[in-house]
Amino acid sequence: MLIRDSQYGILCHRSDLHELKCLATAKEGTGPPATLHLKCDAISCDPATGTLTLKSWNAPTTKEQLLGAFSDYDVQFTSLLELVNGPVHLWQIRAFPCLPTWTRGCAALIGDVAHATQGAAISIEDAVTIACLLPRGTTPDAVPRRLQAYQSLRKDRGEFFLTDPGETGVSAGFLAREMQALIVGHDAVKVAQEYLATHFSVE
Repeated sequence: MLIRDSQYGILCHRSDLHELKCLATAKEGTGPPATLHLKCDAISCDPATGTLTLKSWNAPTTKEQLLGAFSDYDVQFTSLLELVNGPVHLWQIRAFPCLPTWTRGCAALIGDVAHATQGAAISIEDAVTIACLLPRGTTPDAVPRRLQAYQSLRKDRGEFFLTDPGETGVSAGFLAREMQALIVGHDAVKVAQEYLATHFSVE
């Protein structure tokens, strides 16, 4: 899904990059096909699934290329990149399918294992949610239901950041404000404590 944005041009979610590559490199269409420069050797290609495996998931690059990639950013950010003094690598961002469940019995997935690429903040929310739902004195037979509650509170939120903003039709400028409110404005402790009091007060 491609989204035209007045500020950033054309945006697409990383899960649609294969379709975007086909659109850019196909001989059909207006103009010559694009040439892709991977900056890394490809070790295998599977046309059936549309996957390309590179030799390294973090190909080396230069500080100059790093600065060039962020040249339109404000100086308060680029000045931090100027401090880089060492190897610079291109890190592939992979899109993974959402898992059907995060829990099984007394076991649960949290953090990057459940929703990769979300950073520490969402993982911390997972941890405090489990801490609230499993307070001191929780009996072993209550654990599976508590972990199912953890999943019901956390799964949709964790997976939201895997698919948005790339699959929404909202402009990037507006979306930045909306995303900030969604991320910073969420109180995982309060949500979990209220759920605990409502659903497990007798348990």
